[in-house]
Amino acid sequence: MGRQRLIIVFIIVCFCFGATFAQSNRNLLSDKLNGQWVNTSLFDSTSIKRKLSPWINEFYGTAALQISRDSIMLFGCMDGGPLEKIKIINELSFTAGDLSFAPRFDYVKNSDLIMMTTNDDFLKIVFRRVKPTDRLDIITNEQKFEDYFKSLFFSKYLNTDNTLKVDKLWIGFETHTPFEFDAFAVRSKNGALQYFGWELTDKTLSIFQTTRNIDNDSGFYYWTKGKLDREINLK
Repeated sequence: MGRQRLIIVFIIVCFCFGATFAQSNRNLLSDKLNGQWVNTSLFDSTSIKRKLSPWINEFYGTAALQISRDSIMLFGCMDGGPLEKIKIINELSFTAGDLSFAPRFDYVKNSDLIMMTTNDDFLKIVFRRVKPTDRLDIITNEQKFEDYFKSLFFSKYLNTDNTLKVDKLWIGFETHTPFEFDAFAVRSKNGALQYFGWELTDKTLSIFQTTRNIDNDSGFYYWTKGKLDREINLK
């Protein structure tokens, strides 16, 4: 019994030492990494390119990054939280082993950015420092997220054509991804939702018909984009 107790005490000591080491290991990171960081796609690329679909998957759990002396957090629209299995590479780089895609984070000196990459190039995300104008409150609030992008993309067109009624914007909060293009839904008189694809150029909103299909293996529905339904041009 004495030997078993000694082994148990040894394991506990090793665990505590490991936890303490992991915590102090974070302090080896440069203070340059401290602060709040946001995925550049969330507010920058979406507004410049006038689209959502290429980046929606990035907003699930990698929309924002927060680094402090006490913790490192990575979070997004659907999940996220503190990273525990941190491995410090050097004062400007670290990896996170508790995430399935095993990301590496590197501070880019000349640009004041943090680059997140994976070995298999599954994800490559750039984080910039949060600005006072960034709406971080939309990240975990589906309605705020949808309202923000509705206003960003469609407010001018809604004022131009009052027949356009965007009821629901596809923003990717669901775990299932039925669209591989930007889409919104219009509610018919009987209450049913009809989905359309959309594309924005400088002064034109193009609206496309869609077809709903079902995947026989999973049972999930998905949509394909069809022919042009109509265009709304800004005056």
